[in-house]
Amino acid sequence: MRLVVWAQIFILTFSLLVAPSASQAQSSVSTTTSLRRNIATVIFCGLGGAVLGISTLSFYGDPGNHIGNITTGLALGMIGGATYVATQSYDQNQNQTVGLDPVRELIQKNRNPKSTLAWAWNF
Repeated sequence: MRLVVWAQIFILTFSLLVAPSASQAQSSVSTTTSLRRNIATVIFCGLGGAVLGISTLSFYGDPGNHIGNITTGLALGMIGGATYVATQSYDQNQNQTVGLDPVRELIQKNRNPKSTLAWAWNF
């Protein structure tokens, strides 16, 4: 049963990592770097979740009965990391198409107005 859950988490994570980065029209070098960065993000989020799971053990009288908190934290961290990576990849793809549509370009410029005030020091 546990093996099935881990297999599902692995397949979900892998599909969320590979599909967005493979669909981008970029060179293979930047795609490889992006894929490595995405995998590292998911792994570190999973490790962070596992650390949070470990930290909950001190609140129990018998921590040996709650070792499952570590794997639960790991799984939730990996799912959260995969969601973050997929969201960032989607946003990056949306920002690449902004220059093609003049209306979207104007909306983007209005969202992030550049400051017109400046200060200069002269000696």
